[in-house]
Amino acid sequence: MIYGFLYIFSTALSLVFISKFGVQIPEELMIFLTVLIAVAFFHIVNFGNLLNTYKILIAKEPKLYIINLISAFAMWLGSFLIPIYYSPSITVFTMMGILVLSSSIYAYKATGNRVLMWKIISIAILLAYFYSGYYRLYLPFKFVVMLASTAILGVSAFIYVLSSGKLNKAGVLAKQILAARFWLLLVFSLGLVIKNQSFKFITGEVLLKTLFLCIITLILPIYFSQKSIEKIGATKSATIFGLTPAATLFMDTLLQKDKFDFAHLLHMGISSLTLAAILAYFYLYETIKNRS
Repeated sequence: MIYGFLYIFSTALSLVFISKFGVQIPEELMIFLTVLIAVAFFHIVNFGNLLNTYKILIAKEPKLYIINLISAFAMWLGSFLIPIYYSPSITVFTMMGILVLSSSIYAYKATGNRVLMWKIISIAILLAYFYSGYYRLYLPFKFVVMLASTAILGVSAFIYVLSSGKLNKAGVLAKQILAARFWLLLVFSLGLVIKNQSFKFITGEVLLKTLFLCIITLILPIYFSQKSIEKIGATKSATIFGLTPAATLFMDTLLQKDKFDFAHLLHMGISSLTLAAILAYFYLYETIKNRS
């Protein structure tokens, strides 16, 4: 269980630091350097399997790989930009909420399980409450951009998870997918860096910050989530991960007191704790049902 809480801590911390560094470093440069380090790291880890990895992805599963690339691009672009322009807690809440909603709909269509229908209704009502609160807090344009960007973030996260699962079945290991998923985001951010001449902002401090960001954003959470699933299983891990939005809100409030907004804190707090409660309820329901 300790790995589950380490995942929560590292994810919350990473989003807060994305928000902090995003106003200190040009966004495209921050994304490019962070992703570049991650690509290098995962290619070193997979050095002996690189040829086989790309052979399967490009020769045998090109359509699935393209879907995986595009969904990873949208998911991580949103994960870098939404914390800067809105908040870390909004980012993780919407991604997790929409991901759970999408996966529950997908599972319901496959199984027809009525319990999943109640889960879908619960999450849908919670998301409606969440967005209605920000409709009152934000100006119309800012709200529409938030609604669109977070919806894309959540749906792309679901498509990424789904395509990664299918690639696993095709013989591509998780660590191999991690090495190959960032190329689109890397090329896109490099293009913006060249266009905006952002290389001139590279300093020793910037390199250290992006290295730190890479470790806590793209390496540690992945490691902790995999270890948690290995130790206690996917279902229990997913339930524990439901505490991530609340932990992110706490961390954001603690480390960025200059951005304190009571209305946001109250609304986000209610939404985050309700999401955790919904996930815990359905986990306990399924556990008791399976034991009886």
